[in-house]
Amino acid sequence: MLLLAAPVVADPRREIQAAYDQSSAAERRRDAEGPLKIYTKDWVGYCVDGRKTTVAVERQFLTEMFAVAKSVKAVSKITAIKVHGNSATVGVREHVEMRVPNPQTGEISTLVADETAEDEWVLQGGAWRIKSSRNLTESGTLDPGTLDGKKP
Repeated sequence: MLLLAAPVVADPRREIQAAYDQSSAAERRRDAEGPLKIYTKDWVGYCVDGRKTTVAVERQFLTEMFAVAKSVKAVSKITAIKVHGNSATVGVREHVEMRVPNPQTGEISTLVADETAEDEWVLQGGAWRIKSSRNLTESGTLDPGTLDGKKP
């Protein structure tokens, strides 16, 4: 009797969620390079207001934020996925909580940020990478008020 090994069937949703989980784990370690490992070198991101960002800008932002953050909690969860061969459009919900010095008082405060985004992923060299991101919603608070200083 000849037994053949069953082919390994890729599960893009599982693989992409694992990449988000690795990125979130890097954020919790305050590792500015870790979250960038799931991006392509030419990744571009778009804020809700249409501003464009790049890997270099994200690297600088993360480096500065993690330098002052006392602790970081981060989680990203896929809300929708549509796979097209070697690419995928992914809806994701992200939640971050950071203990940071309040820029107005110097006291340690909790920064809470939530966003929803649509990420375009591509399969490169056997690994899924984010090619572009478009933030659909963004909100944040810095206790005891919102980030713009107004009470909720």
